[in-house]
Amino acid sequence: MKREKSVSGGQQDAKQKGKKLAHFRLLLLMGILVAATVALVCLLVGPFAAWYTMPYRNLDVWVVDKTVPTPDYQEHKGLFWILKNEKIAKPGTQKLYDEKTDYFGFYPYDKDTWRELSLPQTGPRPDLIYLADTYGVYRGDFMQKRLLGEISPIVYGGLSSDDNRIIGKNLGDGNTLVAEFNTAASPTNAADRKTLGRFLGIQWSGWIGKYFADLAKDKEVPSWIVADYEKQTNREWGFFGRGFVLISDDDRIEVLSGHDFSGIEGLSFHFREPWAKEFSCQKPISYHYWFEWIRPDPNVSVVADYRFKLTESGKAKLAAVGLPEQFPAVMLNRNTQYSGYYFAGDFADSGLRGMPFQAKWIPWLKKLLADSSVDNNDYFYWNAYVPLMQSILDESLKNKAAAVAESHRLEP
Repeated sequence: MKREKSVSGGQQDAKQKGKKLAHFRLLLLMGILVAATVALVCLLVGPFAAWYTMPYRNLDVWVVDKTVPTPDYQEHKGLFWILKNEKIAKPGTQKLYDEKTDYFGFYPYDKDTWRELSLPQTGPRPDLIYLADTYGVYRGDFMQKRLLGEISPIVYGGLSSDDNRIIGKNLGDGNTLVAEFNTAASPTNAADRKTLGRFLGIQWSGWIGKYFADLAKDKEVPSWIVADYEKQTNREWGFFGRGFVLISDDDRIEVLSGHDFSGIEGLSFHFREPWAKEFSCQKPISYHYWFEWIRPDPNVSVVADYRFKLTESGKAKLAAVGLPEQFPAVMLNRNTQYSGYYFAGDFADSGLRGMPFQAKWIPWLKKLLADSSVDNNDYFYWNAYVPLMQSILDESLKNKAAAVAESHRLEP
């Protein structure tokens, strides 16, 4: 009888221990689920919360874009995303810059209606002047959802003498001028191009180029390029696949097709030191858009280069037209009055769609996740353009603070 009671008591103890263990496991599982939920919420909400707690930073920014054939703001949208993500606000306010309303240039409304907003003749000097694009708007592209790329009469465009006069008058006090392709090529005249070149310490060679994912006729390459090439060479356009079309000021055309370059990149972008270290970017970055050959003055710093990776046939084609395989991509003309940057490519042009700017670490995340093997220029945008512009904005803020401090020091 005692033995039976002992066995029965042991079973009850075992059951109690089993219940406690099961209860502990349930609590542990619930704790893990709660912790995972909290971590997920923090991961999703944290970047947005961090952005909203960031302070607004005030800069007076002038953006010029004369190439807005449709209200998609393609040529400057990538720049404005950075301004908003960095929380750059208009002077004395907490109002962020809007790509739809806060630029100088061409404003399209409908097929027959548009207006021009010119640079201001008077007022304080801006902290940053950014010339995004002055190529202009043409009748064949105006309010067309699909840009045909055909030659047609110009509606509006080109960097003017007035533009240069106002820009020159407003350079000083340590502010910054940034210009990129295409701000000085056609339809800008030679005199105005030369004036802008003096501000930036550069000269244009007259050659531009563009990457095409498919060179085949009736695909991406405009028909006028095909026609001009066939007329110049007396050969049929037989190119296909990935490649580059090079065009001179006098409409001479050269083509680098698949057998002319090696590797998957073809053309790559390389930061020089110390900028490569500053941006943690020592590796080459693929580049897939418009570019040009520029000659910097001796006192101008080259921040980054383009490099072609060519076969012997590709090298021969470049040599025949007098173009180097490595050439400047970003140049800096720093002097006692202002800093002038020139980007020898269409950097701010971006296909950003639905990308929220109100999240602090989006650029860092996109830099990690962007795919260098695809044919668009997203990888370049996140790995080269964004860190470069973040650095220029930080520099502009420091220069503004230094100028304000100096003006206070000189006050009686």
